[in-house]
Amino acid sequence: MTQATDQDIKELKIAIDANSKAITDLVASVGGLREEMRVGFSDIRGDMKVLDTRLGNLESRMGGLESSAQKVSDLAEKVGELKNWKQIAIVVFTASVSGAIAWFLRSGKL
Repeated sequence: MTQATDQDIKELKIAIDANSKAITDLVASVGGLREEMRVGFSDIRGDMKVLDTRLGNLESRMGGLESSAQKVSDLAEKVGELKNWKQIAIVVFTASVSGAIAWFLRSGKL
């Protein structure tokens, strides 16, 4: 009976050692996962800052578009008030020239 008990104790010790090694490996891998998650969240925070910046830029552009839309309605009203085709031609020509100049200035070719 003593031999069976000694054999059982040896098997139990081997099982405990194996489980201890498995637990140690598991703790090490959890530490690695924590580090990977920390790095991942850091990357996500950086991406979110970039997106916030882009969103701010888009909001400022939208403000510019709103003011441009208001100016277009004012221009349309003024063009509607013109009764002479010569005046309309002058307005269209002036708008085309100023638009071309603005386009060249924005593209940096001038």
